[in-house]
Amino acid sequence: MIEIKVKGIKKVKNNLNAIEQRSKNLKLAMGVVGAKAWKDVNNSFDIEKDEDGKRWKKWLEPKKKKGIRKRVSTRPTKRGGNKLLQDTGLLRESIRWKHGSDWARVFTKTKYAGVHQYDAPSKNIVKRSYMWVSEKVQKGFSKIIGRYIVDGR
Repeated sequence: MIEIKVKGIKKVKNNLNAIEQRSKNLKLAMGVVGAKAWKDVNNSFDIEKDEDGKRWKKWLEPKKKKGIRKRVSTRPTKRGGNKLLQDTGLLRESIRWKHGSDWARVFTKTKYAGVHQYDAPSKNIVKRSYMWVSEKVQKGFSKIIGRYIVDGR
C-alpha cells in the first residue's frame, strides 16, 4: 500500500469552504453592484440621454396662441443650472440604493419621479427616462460577484 500526503490540503479545504460561504451570502458584492448601479443612474442626469442613447427632449414653453408650443433650450433654474430634470435637484438627490444577500435595487420615493420616467400625462411634461443602468456597467456585475466569490474582494 502507498500512502500519499499532500502538503497544503488543509489550506485548500479552507479556501473552498470560504468560497462556499461567500457564494451563499453575496451581501458585500451586492453592495458594490448597488453602488455602481446608483452611480450609473445618476450619470443619466449628466448625459441627459435615455437607455437607447436618445437625447432627452428640451423644456417646453407654456402654451402659446392656438396650442402651439415652442421648444426652448434654457430657462431660469435653481440648483441644476441648465440641466434637464434638475430645477431644484430634488429628483436626482432622491435616488437611493439598497442591497441584500442576493439583490440590489436603485429607487426613488419621490412622488413625481414616475411621471418623468414612464409617462407624462401633462402637456408641459415630456417623458425623460433616467432610471436605467448601461449595458457596460451591467456586464461588470458578474465580474464583481465572481471576484468576490473566488477571492473575497
